[in-house]
Amino acid sequence: AYDGIQAHCCTFLYTNIVLLNQASLLCIADVLDWPRPRQVVGWAFEEWRNRIGHLGVLPEYNSLTYSAVDIHALAIMLACPAPEGLHAEVRALLRLLIAQALADYHPVIGRITGAQSRAYPADRRQRGHSCMDAILRLVLPHSHGCEQHFLAWLGVPIGMEDILPEARQLPLPRHVRAWGGGQSRLNYLGADFALASI
Repeated sequence: AYDGIQAHCCTFLYTNIVLLNQASLLCIADVLDWPRPRQVVGWAFEEWRNRIGHLGVLPEYNSLTYSAVDIHALAIMLACPAPEGLHAEVRALLRLLIAQALADYHPVIGRITGAQSRAYPADRRQRGHSCMDAILRLVLPHSHGCEQHFLAWLGVPIGMEDILPEARQLPLPRHVRAWGGGQSRLNYLGADFALASI
């Protein structure tokens, strides 16, 4: 399994695959009590973090599909023993992704709004049915959505404590601006609508 994950290489721009590979290696290290995969994750996460920091943006921005996969992978990483300092960085990134989603979440409409990368049609059309909506139900006390959505959560529990102070009680109306890596987007959230451009 270790060799298979190591062979499943991808560019650092595929955040979900990078994080899922790292989470899988930490699981292998935990189950087999094998320090080598743990060390590899420490190095790989540092390299990935530095590349993303240089780029200035996570490429799969505000994605109903991939943001959820990223958050879940980070939660799995938090459930396993890791190199010193890695858990703090992983938790900070998890909270940053949740804050990013909450900036574009419209509480009246009950969904994430704005320009989205790599979202599937059903995610955009059916309110409350994406995996990201399921994650928001874990952290928001009164979020909208389909309560019957199934999410097999394998990581550490997440909740309201994972909402950064800056992402709590966001006012309406508000503008959400994001840029980096040659991309820019703007989302305006009014009292009962949202309008976005990219």
